[in-house]
Amino acid sequence: MTRARFDAASRFDEMVATATKYADLWTLTRGRASVDDAAVAAVEALGVPLHLVVLSEDWCIDSLGSLPYLDRSEEHTSELQSH
Repeated sequence: MTRARFDAASRFDEMVATATKYADLWTLTRGRASVDDAAVAAVEALGVPLHLVVLSEDWCIDSLGSLPYLDRSEEHTSELQSH
């Protein structure tokens, strides 16, 4: 995947803003998401930026258990970016 294509993909907040299913639940879960300091340290210890491509839809309830936490993790380290 090219960098331009990665950058053009939706971020978590953009996905939630256009969600037609579970929008309130996505927002609530993201608001409650917390990140363990050890997990952040492990990402930073890799010493390279991680660019994660996420394939999901707003109706996918399985993603609700991970994507809000992934998005919250991005606030704690500049080494992680997902689209």
